[in-house]
Amino acid sequence: MGLLYDCVVEDVITGLYILCKGWTSVYYNPTRRPFLGLTPTTLPESLVQHKRWSEGGFQVALSKFSPIWYAFGLINPGLQMSYCYYNLWVLNSFPTMYYCIIPSLYLLKGIPLFPQV
Repeated sequence: MGLLYDCVVEDVITGLYILCKGWTSVYYNPTRRPFLGLTPTTLPESLVQHKRWSEGGFQVALSKFSPIWYAFGLINPGLQMSYCYYNLWVLNSFPTMYYCIIPSLYLLKGIPLFPQV
């Protein structure tokens, strides 16, 4: 719901915040699962979830908690770039739409995709 930071993906901001405060993160994979979550089971639910994640990430990229300026000099540059990549993931939708739509239109119109050799 995003009450603390006024953002849908407040877990991303919380993770960035605690990393900037000096905490370290570890990957822990226990043999017995501690809890089970809910996942979208249909395509429309999955699309809504991905839309929510990409909108929230872009909202973080444009906020004062953007890893570009908020985490500058506080965390590893590789980790900072990873946060930026995740938060700007929504911009990947434009090349993906182009890649899906334009070749299909070319094939329907009979226009060759590749030049003749």
